[in-house]
Order: sequence, then structure tokens, then C-alpha cells
Amino acid sequence: MSLAIAASQGQLQAAPRGVAPAWLQRACRRGMSAEPGDRWPDMRALLDALRRGQARSRSRRWIAGAAAIAALAGGLLGARALERRAVIAACVEDGASVEELWPGRAEAVRAGVLGSELAYAAASHERLTPWLERWAGSWRVARQQACEQHELARETSPELYARSRSCLEVARARLEGLVEQLERGEAPAIQRAVAVAAALRPPGECLERARLERGRWPDASQRDDVLELQRRLAKIAAHEHAGSFERGLESAELALADATALGWAPMTAAARLRVGALLERAGKYEEAARELKRAYLDAGRVGADATAADAALALSYTLGSLARHEEGLAWGEHAEMMIDRLGEREQLRGAELLHNLGTLRWIRSEYREALELFQEALALRESLLSAEHPLLGSSLSTIGTTYHLLGETRRAIEHADRALAIFERVFGPSHPNVANVLNNRGNFFIGIEEFDAAIQSIERALEIREAALGREHPDTLGSINSLGTAHFYLERYDEAHRLWSEVLQGSLKSVGPEHPDTAGVYQNLGNVERERGALEAARAHHARALEIFERTLGADHVVVAGVLNDLGLTHDLTGAHAEAVKVYERALSIYERHAGDAPNKYRLQFTLARSLLAQGERARALAVARESLAGWRALDDGTYDAKLRELERWIAAHEDQEVD
Repeated sequence: MSLAIAASQGQLQAAPRGVAPAWLQRACRRGMSAEPGDRWPDMRALLDALRRGQARSRSRRWIAGAAAIAALAGGLLGARALERRAVIAACVEDGASVEELWPGRAEAVRAGVLGSELAYAAASHERLTPWLERWAGSWRVARQQACEQHELARETSPELYARSRSCLEVARARLEGLVEQLERGEAPAIQRAVAVAAALRPPGECLERARLERGRWPDASQRDDVLELQRRLAKIAAHEHAGSFERGLESAELALADATALGWAPMTAAARLRVGALLERAGKYEEAARELKRAYLDAGRVGADATAADAALALSYTLGSLARHEEGLAWGEHAEMMIDRLGEREQLRGAELLHNLGTLRWIRSEYREALELFQEALALRESLLSAEHPLLGSSLSTIGTTYHLLGETRRAIEHADRALAIFERVFGPSHPNVANVLNNRGNFFIGIEEFDAAIQSIERALEIREAALGREHPDTLGSINSLGTAHFYLERYDEAHRLWSEVLQGSLKSVGPEHPDTAGVYQNLGNVERERGALEAARAHHARALEIFERTLGADHVVVAGVLNDLGLTHDLTGAHAEAVKVYERALSIYERHAGDAPNKYRLQFTLARSLLAQGERARALAVARESLAGWRALDDGTYDAKLRELERWIAAHEDQEVD
């Protein structure tokens, strides 16, 4: 303590003669100067000075008697101990440099987050801070260890040490990018803050020798320029993940131009990957696909396997958004190859690959195959991440939705409940991510006709979304839409019509008249008009929904089957059973080409059977009804017992008539 006080007051005394060499005393005194401008500019400058002094000391040849040599030996031992302490102190200081960022800017982050006045701001800030504290602490330890391994233990070469330091600088830039977004108090960044913080790569990776030895690294002449670009891209990636897509894209394009001018190919590929990823986030899928493919090829040519793997992963997902499913799956194989070359099949990149492949299967309505891939991804993530990691909640939510589409709704609700518990702990009870799970959960309850539970879950989701996002936000409209569905099935048709009419106006304003979301509202309004007896209005709404869905999603999409089913019901009510049968049969052929959505298929078969019976085709009607019954029985989890009993009674009644 006395030494620290003396240093702060500029009153350091010279060490007793012979305790330490003059060069070492000078280096230490400069490092403890009272004036910051007189100190060593950074830890590397201090270590360079220590090495130079040590080299000069070794070049001297001392001639003295045995007693003098013995005295000198004791002095050298003391000097070496002092030198070791000085190096350790310098390494500790190097690790502590992260404190300038965190907690140095913690108050600015707090002001930005809380100043946003978002409904979930306080809860998000409370839950974000521990993630940032843990990450900054890990960075501090990793930076200190890298320094000590090189400067004291001599375990790493100068080249590997330089790579380790560069890796840590890039990792720090990712945190800095997130901090910048939060200081501005931007809503998308605050909403995603905990998830982005949780996804920061662990700094300890920068100490892994295998990671430092593989891949492409710049030579000394380009190292500083490459590092500066890597830091820029890391901050851009943080902006992207925090929801700042347009600003991030502009910055990424500038970085790509600078990387191209620099002329180091791996850097150009990395910058192009960032551009492609941001184009995808901005919904510019065709442009994104072109840039991502080029990034993959550029990275592959120069052995930048990590960049190539990430480009292939992003491209497989982007092609799925373009409904180019076979291409997406093929690019998944490219990603798999690169991940294997990196040795990361059992790491987070491997889990991301499984999840992306599952998403491609899901988009193709191959729900059983998708479920298996999602479950593999979840198991791998559970083995790598803490029980409170948001990625686990996301995986559970996706699996729940897939179970619902497979007709296993009780399992869907179980997974939704697990996801909800994680999200409430990780994000807080008023966060939009919590509302997402609640809304899905409500829709699951609608599927098994437990409408009170559905309304309770959806109303809580609506409350969160309206407070966090506003009444006209597309997500809020989604909750209003779900609430209308629950009231519709409870035969509260006026209330359903009121809610869906509000959704239609909001959807026309937010996504436009030709969007699939708008088509879904037209479909719902057609259903409620049918039940209110306005059959021509119902037919017009259904025709409009069918037109939009076929144009935007394709004539063979499962959503089209749902509209055809609704249109057929309107035909039945007007006595046009032959027309009804035609659209039912077309809808059924779509369901049969898609493995998923079994409950809707079995419901449609029963509807078709009744329409066939109405036009006098009893034998065919019974055959179709029996197929429906076999399908319901195959699900056999107790969820659909009421449907089974209804169908069994209907078949028995009309079999008796057939015998008569």
C-alpha cells in the first residue's frame, strides 16, 4: 500500500544498490510514474523493454572473486524474482484492459437500456449484466494466461502468441459492438441483448493451440491491417445480431471494399460473408444467395474453412427462404464437410447445421424428419450450454411446434412449457420472446379444443406484445388473430369478426394486400362470414385468400389445402356438394403429398365423407370415413378421443343404414 501511495504522489525512492540492475529499476519506475503520459504506452512496450535490458545484462562479463560471485548470485536471484513479478503484473494489467469496456461502459449501457422506456427494459438489463460480467471476466483470464504462457512459461511461439492476441481483440470487438448498440437504447438491440450476449464466443477458444495452428493467418506485414478489418467485421456482426440490419449492411459493404483493396483473400471472403448474411436479414434473399455462394467459394479456395462453413450454413438457410429446398439441402452437405474439416461436428456449429437442415425439412412439410434433426440439435446444445441458455428455449419451442403439426399436441404443450420456463428466467416475464411461446402454446390448445386454456395463454401474449411492441405491430396482430380463432371455435362469431377485421386493417398497412399473412386473415373472415350466413361474402374472402396463397406459396402448399377445405364447406352449405367434393379431393391430395399435419388431413377426410354422403355416395363415404378413423387411432395419445367417438358413431349409424 505504501508503494502505491508513493507511486501516486511521484515520491518513489531508488532501490538499495545491488538489489536490482539499473535497467530493471528504470523500467519499473517508468511503469509506476504518477503521470499517465510518462508510463509505458502498453504492456507490450514494457515487456520489450524488459527483454532488451535482460539481453544487455547477459552480454556483460563479470570478473570477481568467489565471494563477489556468491553475492552477485544472490542479487541476480532477487532481480529475477523482481523481473518475474513485473512480468506477471504486466500480464494482469493486460487482462484488465477489458475493464475499460466492461464495466467501464456499464453505466452508459444502463442509461441507454432504461432510457428506452421499453416495458421489458429493466428486466432485460438485470438479466443482461451477469452475462456481460462473466464474459468480460473470461476475457480477462484468457488474456492474462496468453501473456503468461508466452512471457513466462515460453509455451507459445511469438507467432502463436500474436495470433492469440488478435483472436482476443476480435472477440472483444464483438462485445464492443453490442455495447455500442445498447448505449444508443435501440429497441431491437435491447430485445435481442441477452441472446446476443449469451451467444458471444468464449474467449478461452483463443488459447486453443489447434485453433491457432489451423486456418489462414496474415503475415506480420499485414497483421495490423487485417486485425483492424476483423475488429470492424466483429462489431458489424454484433450490430446484425442486435437487429441493426440496414446500418450493418452499409458498414459491411464498406469493409468489403477495404478488404478487397488490402488484397488478403481470407479477409475478403469473411467480409463478403458478412454482406451476404446482412442481405438475408434484410429480406434480400436472391442477392444474399449470390454473395454467400461467392464467399464460400472464395474461402474454400484459400483454406479459410471456418468462413466457408459459416457461408454454407447461411446459404442453406437462405435457399430455404427462397423455397429452393433441394439446393438448400445440398449446401447443407457443403457445410457438413467444412464442419468436419474443422473438427466441430460435436460443437455449436454442428448443432446449427442440424437445426438448419431440420428447418429445410420443416419448410417442405417433412415434419417427422425435421423433428429428428431438431432433437439432435437440442441434445448437442444441452451437452455444450448451460441449462439457462436461450438457445435451449428456442430449440424446445421449435420442437413443440413440430409436434403440434404432427398431431402430437400434448407433447407440443410439454415442450412449450419447458421453453416458457427457460425464457421467463432468461428474459423476464414481460419480454416479447416469452409472448412468442405463449402465443404458440395458445394455438396448441386451440388444436385440441381446450379454448379456455388457449384464451388465457393468448391474452397474456397479447398483453406483453401490445405493451412492448404496440397494437399495430405484426406480432401483436398475430395474437389478436389467434384470439379471434379461439372465439370463433367457441361460436362467438361477432367477437371473432371484430378481432379479425382489426387484424385485416393492420395487416394491409404493415405487410400489404398480397402477403400470405393478409391472405390468412381473408381466410378467417371467410369462415366467420359463412357461420353468420353471409355465404357470398365468405366465398369472396376464400377466393381472395386462395389467389394470394397460390401465387406466393405455390399451388401445392399445405396452407392452400386449408383454404380449399374452407371453400368446400361454403359449397356444402349452398347445396353444391359436387363442387365441394372437388375442392375437398384437391385439398386431400395436397395433404397426402405432405407427411405432416395429420390431424387436418383426418378432419378433411371426415368432411369429405359427409359431403359424399350428401350426394348419395354412401359406400365411398364410409370408405373415406374409415380411413379417417384409422388415422385418428394411429395417433392414439388420448388427445383426440372426442373426435374418435364422433367418427365411430357416424360410421356405425350409416353402416346400419347400409345394411337396412
